[in-house]
Amino acid sequence: MITFLFNRLLNFLFFFGAIFFVSCRTTEEIANRSSAEEIISAIQQQSPSISTMNAEGILTVENEEHSFNLSFELQYKNNDSLLLTLFGPFGISAGILQLTRDSFQLYNAIENRLIIASVHDKALETLLHFSADFPTILKLFFDENLSGTQPNIVTLSTTQDEITLSLVHNNSTEKFWFNNNEQAIVRFEKLNSANEILLKKTMKRFSSIKEKRFPNWIRTYFPQEHRTITISYNSLELNNTVQCSFTVPRNTEIIRR
Repeated sequence: MITFLFNRLLNFLFFFGAIFFVSCRTTEEIANRSSAEEIISAIQQQSPSISTMNAEGILTVENEEHSFNLSFELQYKNNDSLLLTLFGPFGISAGILQLTRDSFQLYNAIENRLIIASVHDKALETLLHFSADFPTILKLFFDENLSGTQPNIVTLSTTQDEITLSLVHNNSTEKFWFNNNEQAIVRFEKLNSANEILLKKTMKRFSSIKEKRFPNWIRTYFPQEHRTITISYNSLELNNTVQCSFTVPRNTEIIRR
């Protein structure tokens, strides 16, 4: 009986030691022993699988002329709809933005006015202070992952704690920095065919949510517009029930464009 228990203990210690060794490997060791495809697959497994999101936080917009902060509540569902409620000083409701891939509804609470238009309408650009499509707007609020990427060329380089992946497409290049300590992508850049940076993104304050790593602080910089947008989350829930709709008062002025 004692021999049996001793053998079980040895097996457990061997199993635990193997796991500890794998988890403590540096990014350089991982890169030397793995192909680029295997590394991409491993990083994809670390990325949150998000179907819905419910969050509160602070949105900060900065450019060369001015900067401002707004509190917000956010609901997101199924990669096709986002509801953003904005608040000014003292929690005063400033407006509501409902956004899909094709259209948006913008409710101005101060003027009691609702604008319904295509996502390509200038009104959305005026609101955001920059031109962006639906996927780019989502990038402001979410982490980066490698799912769905089909690059023409993949290159990688390593340091002690990070793996840098460069994914070259037909007209652009995407760069991802995966940090071994955070077990997540902590930086991202998108470049055009002329190798000019279109977007830079930094992610910090990671926490584990339902066994996935997610940043509570996301800063996105648009060099061509000299504009920085920072999202700082105060609370965050993933993959729970959300409602991406809202109602307005009956006497609201409605403008369809």
